[in-house]
Amino acid sequence: MLLGVSAAGWWALGEYGPPVATVQVDGTRQIPVRDVEDAAGDQTGVPLAAVDTDGVAARVSAIPGVAAVEVDRSWPDTLVVVVTERTPAAVLDTPDGPKLVDVTGFVYRDAPPDVRLPRLQLPRIAPDDPATLAAVGVLQALPVPVRDQVQTLSLGGGGSTFELGFTEDRRVLWGPWADTGQTVARARVLGPVLQRPGAVYDVSSPSLVTVRQR
Repeated sequence: MLLGVSAAGWWALGEYGPPVATVQVDGTRQIPVRDVEDAAGDQTGVPLAAVDTDGVAARVSAIPGVAAVEVDRSWPDTLVVVVTERTPAAVLDTPDGPKLVDVTGFVYRDAPPDVRLPRLQLPRIAPDDPATLAAVGVLQALPVPVRDQVQTLSLGGGGSTFELGFTEDRRVLWGPWADTGQTVARARVLGPVLQRPGAVYDVSSPSLVTVRQR
C-alpha cells in the first residue's frame, strides 16, 4: 500500500486509480514466463490497487516447480510477480515416469530426459518423511564433484542405513541415516577416500574409513 494513503484514498485508487499495463515476471529459470502469466490471470486494465495479490500468488504457487511467490505493485501501472523455483536434488522413478525431488523432499514435476541427478530408492518420498529429509541432506552435503558421481541412494542394513551407488560400479556405505550429526563429517572424508582404488567405501565412521574390493 502507498504510504500516507487513507482507507478512503485506497478505495478511490481501487475504483479509479491507474490500471495495470504490465505484468512483470521475475525469478524464473525453468518455468516458462507464459505459465506464470497465465496463472496470474489477465490483469490488464484492472486498477492496480484493486488487484487481488493474494489470489494471484495462490494461483502461481500451484504451478509445479514453484517454491514461493511474492506479488507486489510497482506504481503507477506494473504488477510484479517474483517467483522462487524449487531446486531439484534427486529423481524418483514412478509408474508415471521419473519425477524431480526438491531439496525439501517434495516431488513436483516430470524430470527432463537428460537430467543427471541421483535416483532416490526409498519406500516413501515426502517432505515429512525423516529418511527423505536425511537423504536430500546427504546429497546437499556432498561436494559437487562427488555428488555428480552418485547414481542412486537407497536403504541398507534393514532400512536403518544409507547406501550410495556411484559410477564405475562403486558403493558407499553411509551408515545410520538417522545419525544426521555425522553427515558433514562423512561428506568431508568421502571425496579423498574415493581417490583410493576400491569398490566398497565405508564412511559410517568418518574417523575410521575402510575401503575394500567387493
